Amino acid sequence: MIHPHAETFKEIERTVEERVAVRIATLKERAANPTIDEEIPQTRIINGLEIRDIDHAAREEQKTRQRISNEHLYQIAKLRADIDQYERDARALRDKLTKIGVEPLALIPRGAWDAIRKQYDLFEFGFNENGSVNAAMPDFIPITERLFTLNIVYVCLALGVVFVAPVSIDSFFGPMSGWVQVMLGTTLAFAAVIFLFKGLPSSYNPRRVVRAYLRGKSHLDLLRDLFPGNRTPADAVAKLTINLPTPPQQVAEKIVLLDKNGVDFFVTAEPDAVEFVPKIDVQLREIAQPVLRREMVRFSDLFDPIVHVNQGDAIAIVAQYGPFLLEAAAIERILTEETTLLTPSQGEDDDHRGTLRAQINQAIDSSGPMF
Repeated sequence: MIHPHAETFKEIERTVEERVAVRIATLKERAANPTIDEEIPQTRIINGLEIRDIDHAAREEQKTRQRISNEHLYQIAKLRADIDQYERDARALRDKLTKIGVEPLALIPRGAWDAIRKQYDLFEFGFNENGSVNAAMPDFIPITERLFTLNIVYVCLALGVVFVAPVSIDSFFGPMSGWVQVMLGTTLAFAAVIFLFKGLPSSYNPRRVVRAYLRGKSHLDLLRDLFPGNRTPADAVAKLTINLPTPPQQVAEKIVLLDKNGVDFFVTAEPDAVEFVPKIDVQLREIAQPVLRREMVRFSDLFDPIVHVNQGDAIAIVAQYGPFLLEAAAIERILTEETTLLTPSQGEDDDHRGTLRAQINQAIDSSGPMF
């Protein structure tokens, strides 16, 4: 099977390796020739007198240069330790997959993969044994408090009508007979009592609370709420069921191999590829019901998921089916946009590979450590 973006993933792998080499070389240069951005005082205070002391200033400058140099050397040591850890994880991951007959398309550091996901709003899903995914529990309590306050206002208005209506009717239509006043007052009072005992508890009605929670939320906003950091949380109270596009047979065979050999895998996809089944309002009502009960007592075919296996600091891209919409566009942008963060190797074709190092560098550099 020819994966639509196999070369793209390989290019990301090569780009990350080269960027690490460039970063180490840059840190070495900075350590050897530290630049002092702060101003070194040329004077010092002796017994309350400001004295110009060139020798003292020179010693302070040397100390500052040494401190800056040591900071760069520490960053190099830490980066090399991170690389060693990543390489151990990557070797173990490749060996594990190769033994079961799955050849990864590429191995990428966790930090680089997270940078790509974050920049393009891709969501990484890990699945439980029953096929559900962990999700963050929405905060329904503030919603119930707002609904309860609103219902209190309605009750007060209803009670106000009970006392004001007879007087108003007398003013506009003349005095009413005694029995009419009694019937009208009784009816309004009965309506107010019904609302008091039926309306206030509705503040904790799962259907109403979930409807208020979902109001005004886009699909992307909802996913960000339920999956902080664009991934399924390791531990969560809420369990949801999602559907992703059906993979082709060749990808399905790899997934079966992973499942048969007990290898946990993850699926990364764009928001529009994620469908909640049953619908999200139905699932949220089910998870909200026990929460609200405790509080009351207290008072597609267009998208292309990426299948990958994670181990420590390493991500093995196993399969990706397409070509489709957002992920394909994201990867192409990462690999074709011009950047000055990486200088192409000598003799490299700028149109083919020099420009294939684009936004991945920006995503990695702007998102902190790559490992």
